[in-house]
Amino acid sequence: MDTIADTASRHGLPAHVLRHWEDVGVLEPGRTSTGHRRYGPDHHSRIELIKCAKIAGLSLEQIRLLLDGDPEQRRNLALAHADYLDRRATEISAARQMIGHVIDCRRQGCADCSAPHDAFGFPGPEPNH
Repeated sequence: MDTIADTASRHGLPAHVLRHWEDVGVLEPGRTSTGHRRYGPDHHSRIELIKCAKIAGLSLEQIRLLLDGDPEQRRNLALAHADYLDRRATEISAARQMIGHVIDCRRQGCADCSAPHDAFGFPGPEPNH
């Protein structure tokens, strides 16, 4: 069983993050007879799942539900979040397309170029007549 300092270091986190996760109910470390936190293999696995879920954009409340909710709750959360991620992936793809154009664009400024607007489907500048 590892101390909070060892566990935080192992996972690249500050110790206060592990304490916060404990406070909000997503992580429950073991305790010694003197009250010191101890983390074993199951805790380490859970910490990595929490980190992955954070990267995926889930809130700590959603993570608690994902880890501890009933199967139907987990499935509903996962379906809703998959839809959210699909929308974000589309937005990110358009943003990357726009940034790629800006990198290569030789115009004086972005405001007079329609390509950045086109990437997101927004109206661009009026064409010069």
